Parts: sequence; C-alpha cells; structure tokens
Amino acid sequence: MRRFRNTIPKLIIIMKKWNNQTEWVAAGVYMNFFQLECFRMIEKKKSFTAAADELSLSQSALSKQISRLEDELGVRLFDRSRRNVKMTLAGQEFSAHAQKLCEDYEKMQQAIRWYRENGRIVIGVVESIGSSDLSETIGSFLNLFPRGDVDVEVRKATTWQLLDLLKDGQIDMAFVARIESAVLGTSNLDRCDLRGNERYTLRKDVYRAVVNPDHPFARQESLTWEQLAGEKLVILDKANSLNAMIRSMFASRNLEPDIVFECGDVSTLMSMVKAGFGISMFSTQVAASRGDLVSVEVRPALTRDLVLVVPKESAKGRSLASRFVRHTLEHFGSAETEREKK
Repeated sequence: MRRFRNTIPKLIIIMKKWNNQTEWVAAGVYMNFFQLECFRMIEKKKSFTAAADELSLSQSALSKQISRLEDELGVRLFDRSRRNVKMTLAGQEFSAHAQKLCEDYEKMQQAIRWYRENGRIVIGVVESIGSSDLSETIGSFLNLFPRGDVDVEVRKATTWQLLDLLKDGQIDMAFVARIESAVLGTSNLDRCDLRGNERYTLRKDVYRAVVNPDHPFARQESLTWEQLAGEKLVILDKANSLNAMIRSMFASRNLEPDIVFECGDVSTLMSMVKAGFGISMFSTQVAASRGDLVSVEVRPALTRDLVLVVPKESAKGRSLASRFVRHTLEHFGSAETEREKK
C-alpha cells in the first residue's frame, strides 16, 4: 500500500488571503485554519457531535467544513460508517501535518506580535547609580521600536523606596543597590520581602573613600575605618541604605564617626569634598565620574552590587517588560549576570 505522503502534494507552500481568511496554498489546495481546528477537535473528541458542541457549531456546519477539506485533499479523513468516528490512514498521516501547521502558525503570530506591540515601561533607578550603562541600555532598547510607539519612564529614589514602589505596582522593575559587608554578615536588602520577584546581579562594585586631591589620604593605597573615624565625613542621608551600613561598620569596631553633613544628592556631596569640607564614600563607578577627586580603597570593604529586581510574572513571557529584562541582561553580558531566586 502506498503511503499517504506519496498520494497528495505537500501542504505548505505560501500563505495567502482568501475571502478574508488566512489560508495555505499548496498545489491547488486551499485550506483555512478553521478547517484544521475542526479536524483536530474531531480527532480529540472522537465524535462530530462533541466536537461541534466544543466549537459552538451545528453538526451539519462542522460536517461541511470537513467535507470541503476532504474534497480539496481528494481523500477521506474520517471513517463515518462506525458509531465512533475513526480516522482513516490518510487522516492519521494528515494529523501530524495539521498539528505542525497549527503550531507553526501560533509561533508566527507570537513572533509578529512582538513588532506590533506598543506600550510604556516604568523603571525605578537608585539615585546613586552610574547613569552611563543604564542610558545605553534604555537607548538601545528604544531603537528596537523605530516607530517610537514605546516609552520608558525612569523614576529615581532610594533602594528601599523603589522596592516599596515595586510592591505597590507603581513601577515595572527596580534597579537597586545591594550593599553587603562580610564582617557584619548583613545586607541592606535583608529587611525587604523579595518573595515573588526575580533578582539579577548585573554588576559588582565596592565602596571607596572619596577625598580631595590635596588631602593626605589621597596618597595612600588603602584606608581603615579607624582612620576614617578621625575625619569629618559628608555622606548620603538616612533615606539611603548606605548611611545605615556605614554607621554599622563603625559601630562594629566601637568607633564613633564624625558625620558633619548628610544629604541625598550625590553632586552636592562631591562638591563639598572638592571644597575640602570632608570625606565621602561612593562606589567605584560613581567615584570615577569625578576626575577631579581621588578615591581610595577602604578595608574591610563594603561591597555594592547593582541588582535588577522584577516580579516573576514580568521576568518571563513576551510582555514589553520581560523583553526589556532580557535586553538588559544581554547588554550587561551573561558572564557578569547572576540570577537569583528568593
């Protein structure tokens, strides 16, 4: 017996619009996806009556769809002489092709939908982050939508404030700073409930003392917390989690820091250091933004990781937010990206 594949032409050649329906054109055979859906439902239910009910059709309407499909193919797909509908050998062969056609069509729809979508993403960014990497990430993402139908809004706040905004659904994701001390064994994120979120470590950094070039510390390779305790300090205020971590490091050594000024603005603190009013602390990347100041290693170190926090449902799938997450991970490089779950 000749196999079915040798008795009919190949099914997929091109796609064509026909009577307002997307249909496959193959060697003179026209079929639409609704006919394939009808075929697959009958195969699943093994009954024309049950399949018609599932598709909200009359049994006669369903039979007409299958008859047209069989007439176009030139073979019978179902044996209707039995009480329970059974596929013919031709129907069995056709079933595999029909399934692949439907799966490929769905994949195509999903892929094309990517280019049709427009929308808005709201991202939260910790105020002390270095802006260059993130600006490049956002810019290159927007270039993927040349029609300009995608907007990215950036909201700046402290790490704790951003995580509250994320919890309340006011932002889609948050770029935050995770500050850790091996000595203390704690992190500024310990107080935050991050269940239901994915965390991606994008970049690792350390905090350094930032001093005026004329300060004696500017000529040292490293400093201790004991040395810093004897200097006037100008640091980020208590709204920033770095403030608490700095105070904890001094307290763990029974030291009383001389903190003479606090504020939430990085530029203001940098200007005070430049004017010789005190010493501050910033991550290596932020400190490097001021070429007129000197940054010095502090031991033991406070580490600072740039972490992307995003709800699990937004981290996957084909939403605009999930695409931005994947784009961000690609931009920062998989070798430097560590995925964490909690």
